[in-house]
Amino acid sequence: MTLRYRDLATKIHSFEEREIIDGKLLHQYVAIVTDKKKDPNYSLIRGFVPQDLFKRFKLYCIDNGLDNSQGLEELLREYFEWQDRQRK
Repeated sequence: MTLRYRDLATKIHSFEEREIIDGKLLHQYVAIVTDKKKDPNYSLIRGFVPQDLFKRFKLYCIDNGLDNSQGLEELLREYFEWQDRQRK
């Protein structure tokens, strides 16, 4: 089993995985996660957008293996980084 940060809607602090062969536990790891709703470093953002933009956003998230929260965060980061580069 492989678990990546993008697979979760939460922030991973540590990760644990189990490997069992012939009924014997060989390795065990535990994932400790923080819910973004409870994380003081995150805020909720909402808004209405045209359907065509919404569909493009959903496709972007699916194509990149992201949930809506991760997709929005990634696109906002990319946009503001691009905007900062344009100002220099």
